[in-house]
Amino acid sequence: MDRIILSLFILLNVGCSSNNQKEEISKNIDEINKDTLSVEKISVTSVQNSNKTWLFSHTDNYFQKILNNPNNTGYILNLEKCISLLLQNEIVNENDLLECIPSSQEQFSIYFHCDYEKGGIHKYWNKLDEIMYNKSKTSSRVFFSVLNISDFVDGYYAESYFENVENLIKDYHKKEFCEMYDTLNSNIKSKLSYFYEEYCTNNYKQKKNGKR
Repeated sequence: MDRIILSLFILLNVGCSSNNQKEEISKNIDEINKDTLSVEKISVTSVQNSNKTWLFSHTDNYFQKILNNPNNTGYILNLEKCISLLLQNEIVNENDLLECIPSSQEQFSIYFHCDYEKGGIHKYWNKLDEIMYNKSKTSSRVFFSVLNISDFVDGYYAESYFENVENLIKDYHKKEFCEMYDTLNSNIKSKLSYFYEEYCTNNYKQKKNGKR
């Protein structure tokens, strides 16, 4: 009889502990997109949900397939790293930044999906996006990586993207852009052809040929 009572007591305690743990996990997940987002909460949630990135609170079936694609695992980890650095008020260096710049349609979907998130993720993704364009002004490597986004950029992000690219070409990388334009793939060349005509054909090419 004593053993039975003891067993029931243990089961009740385990059950309560399990429920409390589930409530705590749920609470952490709910907190992840608030402006009070902290590194500690992210770390806990990442461990408890090791098969799911903490960047996104809501995903549809199509986007979940993109997240589950093993080819995108490395990119997701890189994006998590960059945003984590910003959360800790640390500097995202150029090499880490380059790893966060999307280089395929699915990577762009992951990158851009951060803009749909509320609270902390959205806030720090915007900061990362701003860093990317600011760094492009002084770094040719980042600039060229940003140009490659034109191959698959879409949605409302595209409008501000092409405005930023034009400013980068016009004010910071005109010579480089004109010289490397012919090496771009046909789709990127098509997307950037207006800038080439505007800043290279009538200006840079004439100067290169010694004309005024």
